Amino acid sequence: MGTCKKCGAQLTGRANQQFCDNKNKCKMAYWREQHKQDQTQGATLTETLSELADLRAKEEDQKRIIQEQAQRLEEQEQELFQIRRKLDVDRWYHKDTQVRGFKGWLRKQSQQVRGDLGQRILADDLLLLRGSRAGYESRMRSQHYSQEDLQEFAHLWKLMLLDGYS
Repeated sequence: MGTCKKCGAQLTGRANQQFCDNKNKCKMAYWREQHKQDQTQGATLTETLSELADLRAKEEDQKRIIQEQAQRLEEQEQELFQIRRKLDVDRWYHKDTQVRGFKGWLRKQSQQVRGDLGQRILADDLLLLRGSRAGYESRMRSQHYSQEDLQEFAHLWKLMLLDGYS
């Protein structure tokens, strides 16, 4: 024969008997223990699943934050590139001695880009079709263009340099 599943007492009686003569007491106590273990395991499983869900949410948040930082970094790199390019354009402008087709470039630009000064330069027969930056500035000074006009000319010349026009 066997022993009681709960208290371990020797069993007397049927061959398939699982609990002692205190059958109801041992059987109920055994069932409560098993049920309590199931509840404990269920609670532990629920807690583990909850923690896993929290970890996944945190991981998604961290991924989103990393993506935002990567995008911000790329934007800052683009901004830095633009700033460096502007500095380069200022250097190009001051070092530029090449003869360029400034009036030809102006003709290809929209009225908005040209502005009033661009229209006046195109209409001015004393300004050559092609010339150096210094040559244009010298002729413009001798024809009494204003200081604002000369600053606008510098801006237009820089735009032409950025376009790679020669």
